[in-house]
Amino acid sequence: MADTEVLQVHEAEGHFREMLRQAGVDSAAPDSEKVWRVFQNFSRLPISEPAVLLFTCERDNQPLAPAIRLYLELQMSVYSGTAYQHTEHLTCMLCYPLTPEIRHLEDEEIVFEVGPDGLLEDFVTEVEATEQFRVLASQSQPIEILVSQGKV
Repeated sequence: MADTEVLQVHEAEGHFREMLRQAGVDSAAPDSEKVWRVFQNFSRLPISEPAVLLFTCERDNQPLAPAIRLYLELQMSVYSGTAYQHTEHLTCMLCYPLTPEIRHLEDEEIVFEVGPDGLLEDFVTEVEATEQFRVLASQSQPIEILVSQGKV
């Protein structure tokens, strides 16, 4: 994608996956810091539709495989002319095994509107200030990465 091109909603997942590949993110052993940097770079791209960034950290208490899931999402509202059509989420989920080092983490969600008043650096600062981000990035290795895009 050239610097002046605008990313179309239907191209978002493929483009994000390619950025992860180019950054050397190994899907079998994903690196939280690399994924976070790629997500930041991806979020800086001009997108054809209005967007919201979401950071969500939540506990999954499945009896057989308790985990903490970290979601990095780009929510895009799709319009035809001025008429709203639907919303799509590009989701990057990192799954961490529930170890003693991260067991204490609470659920967290940050919603951030991208636009003239919303600077990406503010979102980055807010996310990186959370205990969830700091602990997961420094004390735990994700066991899974899933990337998907679809209508909400």
